[in-house]
Amino acid sequence: MLKQIVVLFALLLFFVGCGNKNNNQETKPKSVNGLVKYMPADSSYSIGFPESWEVKKGRQSFQLMALSPVKDSTDMFREDVIIFREKYPKGVTDIDGYLNYSLKKIPTLLKNFKEGNSGKTKINGNDSRWFEYTFIMNGKRVQKCLAYIFEKDKYGYVVLSSAIDSTYDKYNSVFKKISKTFNFTNKQ
Repeated sequence: MLKQIVVLFALLLFFVGCGNKNNNQETKPKSVNGLVKYMPADSSYSIGFPESWEVKKGRQSFQLMALSPVKDSTDMFREDVIIFREKYPKGVTDIDGYLNYSLKKIPTLLKNFKEGNSGKTKINGNDSRWFEYTFIMNGKRVQKCLAYIFEKDKYGYVVLSSAIDSTYDKYNSVFKKISKTFNFTNKQ
């Protein structure tokens, strides 16, 4: 399943992140502190995205995707945040096991994977693990990612943010702000 998620992520980056069209923008609810609250179809969690970002709903393990606005005609990459939900693979029993599983699988699927900083935190009362990594996209572009992992009822929830190397530092605080809004609801 992780392989499918990573392949899906790479394809989404290629087809959506590299484009500069801003179509299919949803009607957005009222924003609070510049972030608009969204929920997936099953209402199992909520997360906030900047009101100027385009939000798309996904299916199955890929649940939501938010894309930064296009700056101008030279903007060839839209920074993004994608939320995945995955049932724990066989043998994985907790968030640390899921993190270790992910960190073993991802390098086999991405070119020139390099793990960066990592840590543990609590967000809205929920345990979370986070890590940064880079890889090469399309043979030359360095992609930087920040992933926050949450767990509930033997499912891993990943808030995966990405930017190209040259814009990552600019967007890092936005990625963290978004990730810190992740919160489980009572439904699942």
